[in-house]
Amino acid sequence: MARGTVRALVLVGLVGAGTSFHTPYKPEQSRHFDVTKSSTFNPITEKVFDLHYADGSHLRGFNGVDQVWLGDYKCTAPFGVITDCNSPDFNGVDGILGFGLPKSGEEGRELPTPILFAMTDQENKMSNARDLTRKFSFFSTDIDAEVQLGGYDPSTTVGEMWYTPCLSENDFIVGVTSLRFGQSYDTSTELLKFSDPMDEPYLPSIMDSGTSCLVMPGDTLGGKLRNVPFNDFTNLWEEGKSFWLGIGGREWQGPFSSWFLARTNQTCVQTSPARMQ
Repeated sequence: MARGTVRALVLVGLVGAGTSFHTPYKPEQSRHFDVTKSSTFNPITEKVFDLHYADGSHLRGFNGVDQVWLGDYKCTAPFGVITDCNSPDFNGVDGILGFGLPKSGEEGRELPTPILFAMTDQENKMSNARDLTRKFSFFSTDIDAEVQLGGYDPSTTVGEMWYTPCLSENDFIVGVTSLRFGQSYDTSTELLKFSDPMDEPYLPSIMDSGTSCLVMPGDTLGGKLRNVPFNDFTNLWEEGKSFWLGIGGREWQGPFSSWFLARTNQTCVQTSPARMQ
């Protein structure tokens, strides 16, 4: 599991924190990091983190340092040791492999250095990946996933790679200009109705692989929008409909099979928490 704002995290003796999820987190389903099995683990308990995500997940823990392996690459690196969790997304999960960007300010001082940055740090003499390019790609299905380090392998993709500017040095944020919902693109309804459409409007959006569902505004964002996107989506809900996300002049389809969880009969679309609007 990868979360854009997290570095590398392992679970250790977790307890369930307060939650609004219908399904509880079940610690017994995960394999926990046993510090007694490592002779090189160094806890840094004075450095703690308390993370909240747009899907309601909450993680709390402290920092540690140990030897980390990614395939043939290895280094001595910091990582987060999770002690509290509330999300059922972690049921059966042993930890997070996070490829987020380094944070600034207080948050940056609390969180461990992202694993790819730690491995490629020229001053990290305990790494054999110092010359690795700081790029990565990942591919996933419901049951399998693959991470490619140093860039991407063209033989594993179809067509040319498409790039769009990142709007932040600390998060994978892109500008979303449109979010449509309907049975087809031509008959779909725009969910982002900007108050001033002549002002080249967009919403900064985090492409966070760890936030499991599509998260959209639950208010007008202080008047930037003429509507409440989540309310419109709720009113338009219907089986078989797709989303179309506008980024960088292109439209990306999110089909019904991607946002509706048939196995649990649940809609994987959420409204942004008030503090994240």
